[in-house]
Amino acid sequence: MKYRIRLLCLVALFLSAAAWPAPAEDEEQARSEALDKIRTLYKRLELAPRDSFLNYAIATVARRSGISLRELEREGIDFPLVPVVTDDPARRVDLFRLASGTMAMHESLQLTELVGPTRMQGGETVPLDELEPPDLPSLDFEELLGDSDVIVEDEARFIPKEWAYVRFASGSEMLALLEEADLWVGHAMSFYGSTARGAEVIWKNFERLGMPDPRRFPAFYRLITGPIAVAMSDPFLREGNDLTVVLQPGSASLSELIKGLEVPDGPVSRHQDQTRSRIVLSTSKTALKRVLTLAGDEGDYPSPGSLAAAADFRYMRSMMPARKDEAVFVYLSESFLQRLVGPGLRILESRRVRCASHLRTMVNGALLFFHEQGRAPEGLGELRDNGYLEEKVCQCPHGGAYEISEGFTAQCDVHNRLGDLTPNLELSLEEVDQAEAWAYRRFARAYRNFWQRYFDPAGVSITRDGKSWHIDLAVLPLAESSVYRNLSALSGGPPCGGSYGPEPDSTVLALSSKVDRAMLKAIEDQLLRLKLVSEEGKLDGFGRSVTFGLLDGTLLFGFDLSGFAGESVRWGLGDELMLAPLLAGAALPVYLAVPIEDRQKADLFIDELREGLLVQSAKRGGARFALKYDAYDLGGPDERGPIHAMSLELFAFKFRLFYTIHDDFLLVATRPEVLRSLVEGSGSGSGGDPFNMRLSLFPGRWNRLKSDMQISYEEAARRQCLRSLHEFQPFLSPGLDKMPATLEREYGCPDSGTYGVGEESELCCTVHGSPTRPRQEPSPMPENPVSRILDDLDEVTFSLCFTEHGIRCSIRIRR
Repeated sequence: MKYRIRLLCLVALFLSAAAWPAPAEDEEQARSEALDKIRTLYKRLELAPRDSFLNYAIATVARRSGISLRELEREGIDFPLVPVVTDDPARRVDLFRLASGTMAMHESLQLTELVGPTRMQGGETVPLDELEPPDLPSLDFEELLGDSDVIVEDEARFIPKEWAYVRFASGSEMLALLEEADLWVGHAMSFYGSTARGAEVIWKNFERLGMPDPRRFPAFYRLITGPIAVAMSDPFLREGNDLTVVLQPGSASLSELIKGLEVPDGPVSRHQDQTRSRIVLSTSKTALKRVLTLAGDEGDYPSPGSLAAAADFRYMRSMMPARKDEAVFVYLSESFLQRLVGPGLRILESRRVRCASHLRTMVNGALLFFHEQGRAPEGLGELRDNGYLEEKVCQCPHGGAYEISEGFTAQCDVHNRLGDLTPNLELSLEEVDQAEAWAYRRFARAYRNFWQRYFDPAGVSITRDGKSWHIDLAVLPLAESSVYRNLSALSGGPPCGGSYGPEPDSTVLALSSKVDRAMLKAIEDQLLRLKLVSEEGKLDGFGRSVTFGLLDGTLLFGFDLSGFAGESVRWGLGDELMLAPLLAGAALPVYLAVPIEDRQKADLFIDELREGLLVQSAKRGGARFALKYDAYDLGGPDERGPIHAMSLELFAFKFRLFYTIHDDFLLVATRPEVLRSLVEGSGSGSGGDPFNMRLSLFPGRWNRLKSDMQISYEEAARRQCLRSLHEFQPFLSPGLDKMPATLEREYGCPDSGTYGVGEESELCCTVHGSPTRPRQEPSPMPENPVSRILDDLDEVTFSLCFTEHGIRCSIRIRR
């Protein structure tokens, strides 16, 4: 018996020893399977680097399998593809700088929690009142007003001075503007790559107020014949803010109709009251109480805390008096901007955005759980216990408690849910943690260094004539930002006006700019260096403005002139900005028109330039890649003056310019037929408001250019649609047939395509195909906001003037 027991023990010991390597083999196999899964996910991520679910899934699979980022790099997986919030200056994403209500931050914040540095949590806190906001002086608006007696609208008496303010002349004007904004916001989101479907962010706020959708029930708003004031304490419409509307009853029927409207369910609902012959509606009880306090103030009227009593508002209204034809007025006060950068709102908003990123991570965790387990998780506890969520993701930065339902809707009992977050005005803040205090102090220092002078109140006055709009924008005083300095260096000083040269009927873009003397001096120095003119050949004979025009034609290659010019202004490029006409001229016909103030001096410059080119053209030897010149007159004598030609040649590439003086303008073109059309005076660009810079776009003149622009717009629509497909893809599984409602309205096809399952279970669009097999139409579909705008858009003109205390910008949209 003892022998048998010993034998059994030896066998058991042998078997256990033989099986000892198995756990290591199992662990290695699990890591190999995890890497294969990550490689598959990474192939999809490369097509959509900002995809929230793919970033989450890769980080989570790697963490659960013990695979480090360095190991992924060795496998050729460059993860993450988007930056995280870190102190590394080369990869920094500043939460305070970018937490402006945009959903684009969520991917970076999600990755910060998953693979980024550990935040300081707990420990000592810092009282909020110890954090100092950017200390910028306030302009003395009372002194600027002097003895002026400014009359302001009555609606401003109900609005706190630190809130943003919009006044519509009537419900019909509000409808017209919202419809126009819907088109332009949808156009911008389609063309510039946002994933939001149209302008849902505009319309959903009416739902939050319990008011009917203006797109479906416009008759309700046409009943409102008096002014409508709309105010909000912060600008974060996308994520959810407080919205307050002040109405004149107008008639008993309107009051009764509003009282009978259905109040929406949920934490965010409508609060309403009536005071001083006004109906007040708000999504925030705190906001409603604030308005009622101002309206019921029995002291000075208007109350000192109201916008109507603020000196900066009255000064803006002295510059932009309320007129009978004013459809809309928008004002961002000095107090509003001070609150916007103050520690209270910045930290509350940063917490709200971080909470939103947690909610999105929870949805991603529930999705990954479903794909791996074949069922929905029972709750956050199951996700956390099985490694789908880390503990720090389950902690709301403001102390809220999270939960997630089987419908994959995550919710916080403080911040509510994605797309409908609790207004910051409803939240209190007295203490902040050390990491938040450190980050805000860094933000305040950077803000002081960038905005060196003042806070900049801004006012917008909008009028309309049918479907045409005129928008007048004033910013005062403009802070000394780099963009302002670059624009001022290029075209600063008193504005110029009057004629800016002939304008052919085929012009599709015209950019006119005042030219600073320093810029002319730089051009003179360059010509002297190239020995094309002498010291006497100055530019004094020419005016201080130049007009650059693009004509309709067939694009030889794509060239984003507006993007190039925008980056040039942003970064302060000098010579590079002057390359824009040359690069554009290689794609489309181009012309320049420069006014002449002294014909004798202008002729002297032209003669010297021509002689200098002739001398340089004779020196055609030299280095292989030397710049070579040529000059000649085109054709025989002409009673309207000779047409001169010059060419620049580098290796095998040649660029030609044709120029002449006609009707007190120096005219330059890249093609002789363009110059002849300028000389023959087909159209004129004279008149208009004074300007330092003016840009006119003429979509109504697109003929040969139209097909190129249409396909360019449709390329943008396709890219947006494919991003939406990536967002929908994780929900494509048995039992998952749609996204949560809070996410679904954020995504969609701009061409109104429908989504379905294609080959290899890949989600595809009926218009744009799938991410691996994309396709598109030659032009946007009629439902696309781009098409709806271009169908009847004739001209859009932007003009900019530098004033003593800031800038004035005018935008004219003509249909």
